[in-house]
Amino acid sequence: GDMSTLHVVNFFDAIRGKAKLNSPIDEGAKSTHLCHLANIAHRVGKAFDVDSATGRIYDRDAMKLWSREYEPGWMPTL
Repeated sequence: GDMSTLHVVNFFDAIRGKAKLNSPIDEGAKSTHLCHLANIAHRVGKAFDVDSATGRIYDRDAMKLWSREYEPGWMPTL
C-alpha cells in the first residue's frame, strides 16, 4: 500500500509490542494540527494568530471552522 497504510500498520504493530513507532504520536499531532490551521486560514482567506502554548485560534471567523455540529446522539464525549 501507500505511506498511509504503512503508518497505520506500524501504529498497530507498536500497540501490539511488535515494533517501535516510526513517528511519535506527539509529532503526528503537531503536523496534523498545522494542516488543519492552514486549511482554516485558506477557507477564511486570511492569516490569524494562534496561541503557541494551547493551539487556540485568536480569530472569530477562523474559530467558527474549528468545531462542527453533530447529529443528535453522535456528539463525542471526553
